[in-house]
Amino acid sequence: MALSYGVIQAFLTTGSFSRVYSQTELIDQVRAEKARTEDVLLKLQRAHQALEVSAATDSLTGCTNRREFEARAMAEIARVQRSAAALSFVIIDLDHFKQINDRHGHRAGDEALKAFAGLIKKILRPSDLAGRIGGEEFALILPDTSLAAAARVAERLRLLTESEVVSVADTHVRFTASFGVAQYGIDGDSFESVLEAADSRMYRAKQAGRNQVIAE
Repeated sequence: MALSYGVIQAFLTTGSFSRVYSQTELIDQVRAEKARTEDVLLKLQRAHQALEVSAATDSLTGCTNRREFEARAMAEIARVQRSAAALSFVIIDLDHFKQINDRHGHRAGDEALKAFAGLIKKILRPSDLAGRIGGEEFALILPDTSLAAAARVAERLRLLTESEVVSVADTHVRFTASFGVAQYGIDGDSFESVLEAADSRMYRAKQAGRNQVIAE
């Protein structure tokens, strides 16, 4: 912009454009061009931010994808290592999900996944995070939450899930989910170990009849 201003001044000095544009008009053009440039830069910044969100988000459910979930989990673990705050994780798997796809079609399965993600968003706090980490598998990060409190969150979500009805065309689909809960520090001192504990409890919930929460 400084260069443009210098060029304008030079032309004014030599009189090349003096009969066509006044100094005020030329300065106004420079300001208008500067405003357009700033607008383009702002749009590029917003587009870059949108790409970052898209790269971290599961397109079907709007939850974070597995890579972003793991990155956020590691950041939370680093935080609690400094603060000694409670941190819990929940692993969730929709029960008999393959049967939904087989009986009602993949569209019904997709709608069930989106409906479940919507239920998750209803109960989470702004500081919590939900991720879709597999086909029908989800996980929650619950900062500043003890094992008992996380189990209550999971139970609330379980009750909402078993009451949910997804309508696709003339089909009405109901589904349930199984939950495993673990707390960092108590059930593991690394991301892998605490997630393994939550995952193991989720499978125990399935083996025990599904549609339940296991936190110990």
